[in-house]
Amino acid sequence: MKALIFGGSGLVGSAVYGALVAAGHDVSATYNENKPTCYSCDNWRRWAVSDTNGLGQLLREMQPDVVVSVLRGDFLKQSVAHQVMMEFLKKSDGRMVYISTVNVFDGVAGGGHREAAIPYPLSQYGDFKKSCEEMLLWGLGKNCLIARLPKIVSPADKTRALQRAQGGEVFYSNLYFNYNRPQNVAAALVHCIEARRSGVLHLTSHDALSDAQYGQILLANTAATVKAAQLTAEKYCHLLGGHDISRLKASDSGEICLTMACTDERINAKFKISCAQATEEL
Repeated sequence: MKALIFGGSGLVGSAVYGALVAAGHDVSATYNENKPTCYSCDNWRRWAVSDTNGLGQLLREMQPDVVVSVLRGDFLKQSVAHQVMMEFLKKSDGRMVYISTVNVFDGVAGGGHREAAIPYPLSQYGDFKKSCEEMLLWGLGKNCLIARLPKIVSPADKTRALQRAQGGEVFYSNLYFNYNRPQNVAAALVHCIEARRSGVLHLTSHDALSDAQYGQILLANTAATVKAAQLTAEKYCHLLGGHDISRLKASDSGEICLTMACTDERINAKFKISCAQATEEL
């Protein structure tokens, strides 16, 4: 199988690249600024999301059976790029794996959303991801898999947490997230690609941690301490870039849970993960 990963130099993209190569597939990937040095140069192409003509040429040259999109950058340029990818795959009967996010639900504070739940974003980011999901699912049907991810654990999280603590910022005790690690996501995606999965799938942990609890894990071996506080609905909306708090579907408990659940028992059996497992390498 020939796979082409857009955004392959990022945290998740590079993990998917490595997992597909390890599984014996013919894999190529794009990067914008930072080409990974740990893989063969022949399989990496420099490409910017604004280069629509170059995208069409790249797709025609590579003729991928499956495209994995982990793109970042300007939302409008990404939308155009995904339109080009979709039209190419419609003609070639190729498949798309689109990496989406829990933020398609960030307007509902109750959390715990399953795959069949209707997205309700407040943020521009969540709204953009929702629109891409809809376009690709509508255009490609059974040849499209939407993989929604929770927070992805990164070694860089430690640096950011330390900066927050040293800068006197608070960590929120009532803001909850699921977590996963890149390697587990990559293994699940390779399984789904090989099984020709389609539709919507949540690749998430089965439990959750608050922002303050995660901060404590990250700062456990440092002299810094976590200053915990409650996140208000007003502040939450502000962090999402919105100002109309009336649009937020608040929870009765006062907790704000940006969390998902996975209903697929086969995925849960193979790739079920806890927050403790996701963070154990930090």
